[in-house]
Amino acid sequence: MNLISDYLKPEIIVPVVIAFISLLYFLFKKSIVIRDKRRLYKWVSENTNKREFRSIKTIASKNHMTIDYAEKVLSSHKKLRRGLGTDKDIWTTSDPT
Repeated sequence: MNLISDYLKPEIIVPVVIAFISLLYFLFKKSIVIRDKRRLYKWVSENTNKREFRSIKTIASKNHMTIDYAEKVLSSHKKLRRGLGTDKDIWTTSDPT
């Protein structure tokens, strides 16, 4: 028996190709989120200081993102924090500037 011909069957190739494409898609999406985290952190840190806050609408519009996506990315960043009190849709950096 030829080992290579055993692995070239469609029952084996199709799941391997699907798994590979799924892995590439996952890595692509993850890299986009990491890029957007850096971009939003840079924008917020340049446009605020520790005592200033920016609204999620301003952050999203200045970075050409939807409000929901910007909020998802901002909330996953360790160095950004949400405002407290009645205005929960405002953000600032949590590291000293």
